[in-house]
Amino acid sequence: NGDLINDELKAIGNCSIGFLLSIYDRWGKKVFETADITIGWNGQINGKNAEPGVYVYQLEAIVNGEPIQKSGNVTLTR
Repeated sequence: NGDLINDELKAIGNCSIGFLLSIYDRWGKKVFETADITIGWNGQINGKNAEPGVYVYQLEAIVNGEPIQKSGNVTLTR
């Protein structure tokens, strides 16, 4: 909504190599992907506001030399 609170989903940390954040819709279609930790998902798909609902995130990174993988759900509201 532009209030700069929860307007973007992104990782926070110091990962300069081996980073990948992917977002999928409920049908498993990838709607966002970045290998740049400074870039997050703003709730848009192809420049248009995504439908409210549950999306899946997958995060892969190398932190302190150790690979990590995290995944979960995020609910997009408008």
